[in-house]
This record gives sequence, C-alpha cells and structure tokens, in this order.
Amino acid sequence: MLALRVLTPSEACFKEVALPSLPVPDLETTLQKYLAQVEAITPNHLEKTRSLVRAFLSGPGPKLQQRLFERRQKVTNWVSNQFYTNINSNTMAAFSNKLHT
Repeated sequence: MLALRVLTPSEACFKEVALPSLPVPDLETTLQKYLAQVEAITPNHLEKTRSLVRAFLSGPGPKLQQRLFERRQKVTNWVSNQFYTNINSNTMAAFSNKLHT
C-alpha cells in the first residue's frame, strides 16, 4: 500500500529550493506552438492571430521576454507567486466584465 504524507510549508519550501530553476522558453518557439494550437482549434482565427503575433514580436514581446529572464535570476520559480496570480486575475477580470455587459 502506498502511504502519502503532506509536507509542511517549510518542508515544501526546502524541496522547491532543491529543484533546478525552470527555464524560460524561447519566445519564437512559444509563439509558433501557440499558432499551431490556434490553427488546430480555431483555424478561422489563424490569420488574425498571426498578425497579432507579428505585432507582439515587433512590439512588447522581446521586452517582456527579457523581464522573464531577469525574474528567473531573482526567484526560484519565475512562473509562480505574484506573476502567475496577476495573469490569472487579469484574465478572469476581463472575462467577468464581458459577462456583465
């Protein structure tokens, strides 16, 4: 029989520190994977999405990518904590506003 034990917060933090830092994925590769998913799920939106991806790459994309690299140098897990919470909260707030208008 498999026995599971819940880690205390201090044990969990120790285990997290022992893990290697997550790599920041390459921006262009990430966007190509995103476009492949858009094509598979909603092909009628592909051209508009390609246009938005090009604008992102020539606009804020590289600067935001650099900020992720900088964050990775400062924290153990660049995707957790406040960064991840803000992404989810903003998305939900935007979705919630559309439901109420």
